[in-house]
Amino acid sequence: MYKKYYILIIIVFCIFLFSCKEDSYKYIPKPFSAILPIYIDTAKSIGPLTSPFGNPITYEGIELGRKLFYDTRLSGNNSISCANCHQQQFAFGDNKQFSTGFNTTLTSRNSPQVFNAAWDKDFFWDGRRKSLESQAHDPITSPGEMNGNWNSIIEQLQNDNRYPYMFYQAFGSGIIDSNMILKAIAQFERSMVSFNSKFDKYNLNKDSSVLTISELRGLEIYLRKGTCNSCHTLPLGRINHFANIGLEKGISDSGLYNITHLNEDIGKFKTPSIRNSSFTPPYMHNGKFKTMREVINFYNNDINNNHSNIDPHLRPLFSNKGSLSNQDIEDLLAFIKTLDDYSFITNPAYSNPR
Repeated sequence: MYKKYYILIIIVFCIFLFSCKEDSYKYIPKPFSAILPIYIDTAKSIGPLTSPFGNPITYEGIELGRKLFYDTRLSGNNSISCANCHQQQFAFGDNKQFSTGFNTTLTSRNSPQVFNAAWDKDFFWDGRRKSLESQAHDPITSPGEMNGNWNSIIEQLQNDNRYPYMFYQAFGSGIIDSNMILKAIAQFERSMVSFNSKFDKYNLNKDSSVLTISELRGLEIYLRKGTCNSCHTLPLGRINHFANIGLEKGISDSGLYNITHLNEDIGKFKTPSIRNSSFTPPYMHNGKFKTMREVINFYNNDINNNHSNIDPHLRPLFSNKGSLSNQDIEDLLAFIKTLDDYSFITNPAYSNPR
């Protein structure tokens, strides 16, 4: 009698365990919903965070992409990850003029920051990629950056005791391929939003008490006298635009021209965001300037007008050279610092999962 009950209990327990195991392997990814300030989410020029067709953002995809972003097995010598050149403390940029790649090779341009990339339309300084998925491919396989080999990468990840399950959770298949790797990294990068600065707190309700008098003066200079807002348009702090800013008297790097081969694109580079700039020196595609003061002094005094395709947004600066006083510059620097998002560079959701 008791033996039958014991057998029945064991059978029920086994069924329970089996059903739990089956449930744990179901492919039911949870859609990601970013928490954005209302003025970002509803702005016609910006809008909500969206994902491309074929790669919807999910919490499972983000967590997988985060793990891959920090995994050195994506490189040819298992020593370099995406995070080597894109470090959280530097707003996912680098604090060096040029980053160190495979076998200590230096990259040819300053590492761009990665945040609010979901609203970008072009990637790399020269815009050679049009999606985060295709962007992620280049540094992984570039001989001078990570020098990764897809066959080796996939074999190592497939033999890992965790990755196949994570890929299944994110994409419904534990058979890993390069497309899924790139999609996951892109999802993680799209999730990296930065709209929690002092300026955002001011902009949410237009509460002037949030900013100091110097910062408010700097905002006015930014919007008008300094014409900064024409290229670094708030609230994103940039426009989807390529510009020749007269950085050099000659052209040592042709930028966008290398991709389009159009003469009007010689010396043009992608406009970066002014947000989080305190964390991201040096500045410009070639890391020419070590401080934001140097950047402002360049636009105020040293900008070159000897290029046929100089950006039209900059023409007012040529007739107003030196128009910013020392006090103007101090106020402008004070305002630019209000665009720093300290919660972004410390957010554990973007840190190394280890």
